Amino acid sequence: MIEMTYEQVIQAVQRLHPEQKAALVKTIEWEGRAGAGVTRAQLLAEADALRALGAFDRPDSLRNRFASPSIAYVTDNQLLSVIHEAAVEWENDLVEINDLTGEAEER
Repeated sequence: MIEMTYEQVIQAVQRLHPEQKAALVKTIEWEGRAGAGVTRAQLLAEADALRALGAFDRPDSLRNRFASPSIAYVTDNQLLSVIHEAAVEWENDLVEINDLTGEAEER
């Protein structure tokens, strides 16, 4: 963890983009309420209020946003291929586990 003074935190926050500042405020507010026992009804009311304000009308697309910059230029076909390979590997592992345990595969 980084040690920062209050003034350094304020300076760092001032350099954030408006969207990042809003997210930070929501995070701080959420953490402040964590021990307050927020009810499902309160969360639904807050979601409805945000929806009424248009907060969900144009969400930011996550398309081509990756945690690692090294894969930022992956094409849709490449991504689908990798997902397919993982799914086939997973399916084969399940078949192998079923064979080892003697369980019949249900379909």
